[in-house]
Amino acid sequence: MFFHPLSTLRGMIYSLMRTYFKQNTLEQDYISTVTLMFHHLLARGWDRYTLKDTILAADVKLQQLDQQVNPLENQAIAAPRPPRESVFFHLPYHPHDIPRRRIRLLYNYHCQEAFSSYLGIDKFTVAYSRHKNLREHLTQARLHQAESKKASANTLCPPVVAYDRDIHGDSISET
Repeated sequence: MFFHPLSTLRGMIYSLMRTYFKQNTLEQDYISTVTLMFHHLLARGWDRYTLKDTILAADVKLQQLDQQVNPLENQAIAAPRPPRESVFFHLPYHPHDIPRRRIRLLYNYHCQEAFSSYLGIDKFTVAYSRHKNLREHLTQARLHQAESKKASANTLCPPVVAYDRDIHGDSISET
């Protein structure tokens, strides 16, 4: 029935649970998120007992790792570092644009001293983004599901709500 081996399911569940574990400081939030994942995977057709065993094994492993990394919960492991202020100079990539090294030299010559002393900016990064290629415009990475077996139609899965936003990011209508 399934096209992936059990080890793939175990790896996926462990990596998702590790992410949930790191993101949630409250244990109840972590448990509710893992429960939602369990119900979602059940709705996708996975065996209840396989999921239960896999989730419990992943949780035991995560709890053990947490105890090894942070043996005393209330004691900080390392002294907190002061926040570093950063500036990202973001450009769309073009092969004939000014090179990154030249931008860096200009920043160092004209801006570095003022930015660091007055604004507290320690780090300057030049970042390029690439344009979408033709394949990305023509191809959709959408999972096709049978009408009678949609996972999103399951009552245990939260509904997805999309909003239209204006140019400032403010919500203007719910779709």
